[in-house]
Amino acid sequence: MTITMKKYKFVSILSILAILLALNPISAFAAEPMEDITGHWAKDQIQSFVDSGHIKGYPDGTFKPDNNITRAEFMTIANNAFGYTEKAEIDYSDVADGSWYEDAIAIAKAAGYIAGYPDGTMKPDAPISRQEAAVIVAKIDALEANAAAADTFNDGTTIPAWSKGAIGACVTAEILNGYPDGSFLAKNLIKRGESVIALSKALDYKNTIVVTKTVTEISDEGFQLNLTPSVDGLTPSAVTLMQVDGNVTDGAINVTDGAINVTVTAITTENSGAMYAVTADLEEGKTYTLSLEKDGYHFGAEVTFTVVTDQQAADAVSTAIAALPATDELTLEDKAAVNTAKAAFDALTEEQSALVTAENKTTLDASIVKISELQAAADQAAADQTAADAVTAKISALPAPAELTLENKTGVDEAKAEYDALTEEQKALISAENQTKLSEAIAKIGELETETQTE
Repeated sequence: MTITMKKYKFVSILSILAILLALNPISAFAAEPMEDITGHWAKDQIQSFVDSGHIKGYPDGTFKPDNNITRAEFMTIANNAFGYTEKAEIDYSDVADGSWYEDAIAIAKAAGYIAGYPDGTMKPDAPISRQEAAVIVAKIDALEANAAAADTFNDGTTIPAWSKGAIGACVTAEILNGYPDGSFLAKNLIKRGESVIALSKALDYKNTIVVTKTVTEISDEGFQLNLTPSVDGLTPSAVTLMQVDGNVTDGAINVTDGAINVTVTAITTENSGAMYAVTADLEEGKTYTLSLEKDGYHFGAEVTFTVVTDQQAADAVSTAIAALPATDELTLEDKAAVNTAKAAFDALTEEQSALVTAENKTTLDASIVKISELQAAADQAAADQTAADAVTAKISALPAPAELTLENKTGVDEAKAEYDALTEEQKALISAENQTKLSEAIAKIGELETETQTE
């Protein structure tokens, strides 16, 4: 009886394995040289993805690059290529518990690049179209929708609105291309080889994105992390925060063992940039390194920052104030330095600002007032010059006084009215030549009017 049960169990395992191989060739067996990609236009990218473990061929040693690919298979490759591993809860009616693609779909949903259909299905076994692949890639790479680019294809008017922006974005990013006849054929099914090319280019594109990281509002309780351009969905697992062991010397940074636990809360995430509040137990006077990794992508070099003590913060502001010229020697060229000192002082806590001497505070206040006065004077001078230039243009447009006729009366009257409206400071900016010309023009028009009345 025991032997019979083992036999049935063995047969059952073989049956399940056969089903898995039929449904999911990309996850079966180790990669072997594939005879049917030799000479194929996507050979190099396919081999690269195979070598990287993102995709595998069929048990018979083929890859079948021109075969269709299912939605579940496409998700599996995308997850592997971009390093997605986190899973979301799923309850799609057509995704059975224990199915080979259950985890792949849960990971895809968590990554945020696919959500399923309104009827609660995912259609994992359905072949995926070019437009569906474009939408997925555009979400993965956070591409900006560009419907206009999709309209450049000769079948652009047939592309549905829900995919047009994504298709245009992928084409602009050179991740997807149209056909030689000028069409895109959005509803056509994408092939296995094409899928590898698209995801390979999407991966290359994402790895070229340069994200600028800055750390501000630093305290012993955490800091604000600023990212440009935006990185959405940052979680604690993406942040590695380490304390520097000793001083940073000769460019070498030694860190203590173990990353520091953090919590991450989004303040704002827009296309232009994102801000996150990072809470962590930090020590005053200590230096830390911060690095980010999300979805397999490292966001540039690590950032090093120090949690300054209250006295260090106050001293830094005092140094900035002391570096300013004497108040009566300030010019607008010093505006940036004064504003920087003011911003640094305003950022101090009450405890830190109390450590700045009264003399330095007075110097800063006086510098701020002086710069404000200088800026107001400069603004007024610019406004005066603009007003004077407008009247000068009016006068210059008039004919020479000897050539004036009554047809020029309106122009002369307008120039006179605008001149009379000027302040004395503004009138002084008009050249003597133009003032003389206006006076002579006014007199000439008066003479012409007198002659007309006499006649």
